[in-house]
Amino acid sequence: MTVHPVVYTSYEDFEDGKLTAEKPRAKIPTMIDALMKQVGG
Repeated sequence: MTVHPVVYTSYEDFEDGKLTAEKPRAKIPTMIDALMKQVGG
């Protein structure tokens, strides 16, 4: 299964185990919506 938008991250995007980079954080809600449509949620 492929979900778009793809969210790429690296170790630099995390601080103390939490995602801190704004660019990937901004894509997460759209990615979750696309995933939910694919799995029927």
